[in-house]
Amino acid sequence: MHKVQPPLAFSAEKSSSHSRFTLWHSRLGHPSPKILKVALRNSHIPCNNFPDSVLCESCCMGKAHQLPFINSNSEYHTPLQLVFSDIWGPSPVATSTGARYYIVFLDAFSKYSWIYLLNSKSEAFTAFQQFKSSAELQLNTKIKAIQTDNAKEFIKLSKYLNENGIQHRLTCPHTHEQNGSPERKHRHITETGLTLLANASLPLCF
Repeated sequence: MHKVQPPLAFSAEKSSSHSRFTLWHSRLGHPSPKILKVALRNSHIPCNNFPDSVLCESCCMGKAHQLPFINSNSEYHTPLQLVFSDIWGPSPVATSTGARYYIVFLDAFSKYSWIYLLNSKSEAFTAFQQFKSSAELQLNTKIKAIQTDNAKEFIKLSKYLNENGIQHRLTCPHTHEQNGSPERKHRHITETGLTLLANASLPLCF
């Protein structure tokens, strides 16, 4: 049985076309094949045999995006089994008492939220003590775990949490998705406030 070789002219043309594509792809800042073809046609540069896709190592390295996070499948069966917490601020406008921050505590089971105004981030420890006393009394149960980011205000809580038998779960650095519940709460609160101001025709200073 004889092996059938493709025509040499075809192979050479295909190889040459791919080389020209790679050359222009690099020269023009690594655009997509579709954009590159349009640019070359507008410049009257032949590109009829260019590939519809190409594997470019530099594009893979420079244009890589973080994959979407998978939704957590953790289940919570009692209030205060896990509490999420995060600090928002500073606000460009202070409250009447001078607060420019707030801290939110969000129960993973009920989704109920507690919010405390802060004049500075250093007041987070006091706010947590107030929240702990209030929530545990109202719900007649103890906080089992709290999840925060690695902000220094929360790191200072570690000793107090250990003394009270509360697990401190820290998110991975630069991974705010792991603390998505309070992040979404921040967005809801700020968007609601801005919408109410707009509806009342009030300036942001209110």
